[in-house]
Amino acid sequence: YNQYVTLHDSSNIVQTLMNIGSVYNISGRDDKAQTNYDRAMALGDRIAHDSITALVIYNYVLLYPQKFTSSRRTALIDRAYRIAEKYRDVRLELAIDQLRATQLMENGQQESGVALLEKALARALALELNYLSMDLLLDLGDYYLTGDRDKGIGFYNKALELAEQKNNRMYARDVCKKLYDYYQSRNDNANAFIYSQKLLKLF
Repeated sequence: YNQYVTLHDSSNIVQTLMNIGSVYNISGRDDKAQTNYDRAMALGDRIAHDSITALVIYNYVLLYPQKFTSSRRTALIDRAYRIAEKYRDVRLELAIDQLRATQLMENGQQESGVALLEKALARALALELNYLSMDLLLDLGDYYLTGDRDKGIGFYNKALELAEQKNNRMYARDVCKKLYDYYQSRNDNANAFIYSQKLLKLF
């Protein structure tokens, strides 16, 4: 950060402030995290090449949605999407669609939100954006598990299959934990045992 300040490299100053904020978030220091995100946003508002600003908005709203009113979140999400479109950043467009879908569902527009998630998933899978695809599969699994359990489990299994194909242990662990918890809650010991064994190997 200090080196970029010396170079007057505004885009990288914004990025390092965002990264510092993310590190503070991971370590549970939310006050410091938000202070750095606020600084990143303030500078991001003033730079000409603003592609990084869309990423700052995305991460800030994702990590701290409660900081913003619903209308403010919507305005920020729309702004981030316009920036991503301008730079033809399809990956970020799809990630922002995920935020937009969550916002729709929180506002009671379940069908619209789920339709947007499923559309984003289809595009992410087609483009082989594996991390984003796994995130979307987990979101859809979480949603459907409460109403259409078979469909929810189907999304989880697809996420697990993708994680195992790509040897992504972190995602595989998260999905296995969800499946283990689900089967254990239903006293389905045979299936719970399958995922407890997978979890054991992953750990």
